[in-house]
Amino acid sequence: MKRSTRILILLAVVEAGIAALWMWLMTGLRTGELHPSGDMAETVQVVSQTLGGAMGVVAGVLLTVWFVLRRKGL
Repeated sequence: MKRSTRILILLAVVEAGIAALWMWLMTGLRTGELHPSGDMAETVQVVSQTLGGAMGVVAGVLLTVWFVLRRKGL
């Protein structure tokens, strides 16, 4: 398997993991299992922005690595 293919698989797995973490946190907040220290709406917004930003950074870095590997033919 080429390195570039492995990078795409890694991208999909990491992105799915971050999305699963977001869903777990939102479910926990909605059901009352997790208790935020501040306002609920603000907590949801901060968690969503943070994990969305993490997804963007991971996607950007891994796609850049993928393009570099494809260009080198690996």
